[in-house]
Amino acid sequence: MFIRNCMVHMKEVGRTWVMLTDPDEYLLFNGPKGSTKNYARIPYPGIEEEGSILKFLQSEQNRPDSNYTHSCISIPRMLFSAVESSSQEVNNQVPSPLQGSIFDTLRYRKHMRRNFTHHHIANGWSKSIMDMSRVDWNDIPTVDQSFQTMPMNIHKPIPKICPPPFVKNHETLLRINHYVGSWEAFSHRVDARASEGRDKSRWEKKANQTDETDDNIRPWISGFVEEYGTTQAQEMLKETG
Repeated sequence: MFIRNCMVHMKEVGRTWVMLTDPDEYLLFNGPKGSTKNYARIPYPGIEEEGSILKFLQSEQNRPDSNYTHSCISIPRMLFSAVESSSQEVNNQVPSPLQGSIFDTLRYRKHMRRNFTHHHIANGWSKSIMDMSRVDWNDIPTVDQSFQTMPMNIHKPIPKICPPPFVKNHETLLRINHYVGSWEAFSHRVDARASEGRDKSRWEKKANQTDETDDNIRPWISGFVEEYGTTQAQEMLKETG
């Protein structure tokens, strides 16, 4: 019900791109890492640029050959573990006096292996970003409709137009970083999915992965400080961690 109500509200207030993700998930450009390189057909802006992904999606609407003109785009996720890195690695590119250790996106750099056949099994199903301004009202399923056809869920919120949530990491210019975080953070999250549980064995299974290392998201912090200045950035981030 929440998923539908969220989409309906966003359409009513005239929003365009809407993404249904959790607080521990972050959207970014998917750089060339891992066993298979990602060759971008077009250049894309750096993640340090404010609004870079929205600008990219808007520019792609004028390209008839683009894969990003559809009103619902499925984006693969990458699961980052809780394995620690050195202080030098964590604070790399972090403007002083900020500390990288208070940000999961900078503190945790190790992740599950990507670019293989069963990417979605290890890293979780893809999630979608939708342009609600181009979604027809009739395509947003009611609760009754969602159970008569394919159930509405966060991985395929509009069954009629959203693709299957099995996108491989090397097939897209966008990806979602998913951070398992520390045990303290993991165990205190409010999650309605009671079936998954919050037991430590489940956390440990995800937390100890060291297959690959990735820092593609790191430049966001320098861009943030450059945009708002050190004093304002510190004030805005003071509750982090």
